[in-house]
Amino acid sequence: MSKDLNEAKERIRQRIAEEMQKHHSALIGITDPKLATIATYQEFGWVQRVTAKQRGWLGAHAGWDKAPQPGASLVLKPRPFFHSTVMAKHKKWFQIARRAPLVMGIPDTEKLLALVGAEMVADVQQTIKDGGNEYATFEERHPLTMAIYAQRAQGHQTDGTGGISIGKPLFLTGRMFASIHFEIIEEEPA
Repeated sequence: MSKDLNEAKERIRQRIAEEMQKHHSALIGITDPKLATIATYQEFGWVQRVTAKQRGWLGAHAGWDKAPQPGASLVLKPRPFFHSTVMAKHKKWFQIARRAPLVMGIPDTEKLLALVGAEMVADVQQTIKDGGNEYATFEERHPLTMAIYAQRAQGHQTDGTGGISIGKPLFLTGRMFASIHFEIIEEEPA
């Protein structure tokens, strides 16, 4: 019996040694390139000077009384939904990765990373739903933005929002929220 046990232990050691030669990672991000650009602006914020053409567009869509003058600054304050989630949840993700092989019997690296990746996606989405977390609370939308959304929602027969959520930051149509996914990559060491 001890010979079989020793052989089984040796097979496990060999499998672990083989897996250690590979570098696996779970990457999380926005899968739609257009939405990824918008997510970057949301994550880090931006500042822009208003042009005369932009004032015209803003006046037509938000009302001339709300449109900023040319030369004024438009500011989108950062809403770090990725960075703050990583800061808030990274220890939990490491605990899952450390304990899952023992508790859940997941010996395969890719399955383990899929479990952690799914948890990462859920945590980022929860940060968006909650409007922040213990590291960052996202500011409400600016009155100019709210005026534009209210104008866009006029004339819709259903609930008056035109399929948009005008109250929650980072959640206008839900497309960015839905495009948060993870991918497992494997790289051989150099």
